[in-house]
Amino acid sequence: TAARCSPAPSTMRRSVSEPGSRSAAKIQFDPRIWIREFERTQDEVDLTWYTDQDMERFKRHALALMVVARDQLRSTKTKNPQLLATGTARTICNSNRKAAIYTHAALSVEGESDALLSQALQNETYRAVIAQQELQKVLIVDPHDICVRLFQKAFETLLPNVQVSGVTSSEQAMRLLETQSFDIILVEERLQAFHNHQPSETGSHLIRTLKSIQAQDHILWIGVSAHLKCDQSSLEASGVDLCWGKPPPRMSVDLRNKLLRTILVKRGQAEFAKELFGEGEL
Repeated sequence: TAARCSPAPSTMRRSVSEPGSRSAAKIQFDPRIWIREFERTQDEVDLTWYTDQDMERFKRHALALMVVARDQLRSTKTKNPQLLATGTARTICNSNRKAAIYTHAALSVEGESDALLSQALQNETYRAVIAQQELQKVLIVDPHDICVRLFQKAFETLLPNVQVSGVTSSEQAMRLLETQSFDIILVEERLQAFHNHQPSETGSHLIRTLKSIQAQDHILWIGVSAHLKCDQSSLEASGVDLCWGKPPPRMSVDLRNKLLRTILVKRGQAEFAKELFGEGEL
């Protein structure tokens, strides 16, 4: 029988990690990623010694340590950069630490302590990362366009990566919430801009209506009024978490932390909020 000839190397399928060209000055790799999932057997589930909550807690702690380590590394490079030759006509900064292929250097067991972890969890950079994860979308309901823009600018200053939507009526808000979800909803109590408002046309009535339609426990509600002394009791009775006057309060780190802590507690993460802010902070 005739021997079967192997295909030429040029026609063989390259491995995922093989360089696209060995002779090119710039090595390029196939960007595709192959993922294979395996379903755990019941025996494996029964033998698991940690809960899903334990795993989430571990991931949060790991992220905190990595965020702080990144800041320290950037500070070291800025203060004392050391250039190293690579042999490819390029130079790189020496980070003064060993590279880890399978993990992050900040997760090394060496030197790990409760004090270090506590410091990392309460680092403002890490708090900003968590705020970016928890506070992504904001809805503003105010009959005045200028107030919508004012609050939009305020939130974009406080949370640089936030997505802000603004509407000027309760009807628009209801339609928008049929297709989208939000982390923060800010509502003006007096939704009628130029007329005497009826009880069914107030922000507090809109808030109660929205809460009755579907579960809204994951949302942070902010009631707003230019006449806060007159309207605060109505807003609080509707179940808002915070009451603001106009113009909005100063956008500060303390305010961001207050929003973050409030929404974490509402979402059943009171222990995580305690780790981030301690017992007495805010």
